[in-house]
Amino acid sequence: MVSQMNIFCGGLVAVLSLLADSVVRFTVAPECEIAPCTSLLPTSRMDITLPPPGASTDVWVRRRMLYIMRGATRYRLTHAVLPNDTRLPGTNHVVHRDRRITVMCRPRPECLPQSQPGDGSYSYGRLS
Repeated sequence: MVSQMNIFCGGLVAVLSLLADSVVRFTVAPECEIAPCTSLLPTSRMDITLPPPGASTDVWVRRRMLYIMRGATRYRLTHAVLPNDTRLPGTNHVVHRDRRITVMCRPRPECLPQSQPGDGSYSYGRLS
């Protein structure tokens, strides 16, 4: 599972799934993994009531589908692409996943300073 509590991207993640269908599992994160609601993370919406930690739902993501994670789905849920030939819950449909390409778009976080004034870019640091 991928926790959504990093500071290296803003409060929205857009995911475009290309080439193949897949199944994505969204799971309610434990309290210890939830980012605190601060002025820098105003969209985490701690006032929304979710099922208990560990509760999950599987979503069929069809090829060429765009989905967006923001607010509670961005900061309070984890997500994972399930293995090939996953059966959709409540159905007999098995999702066979061929080669897949996913494009993820993330805005610059408001809490990170720009590299140089006015250039609109930022840096994660040096690669080693």
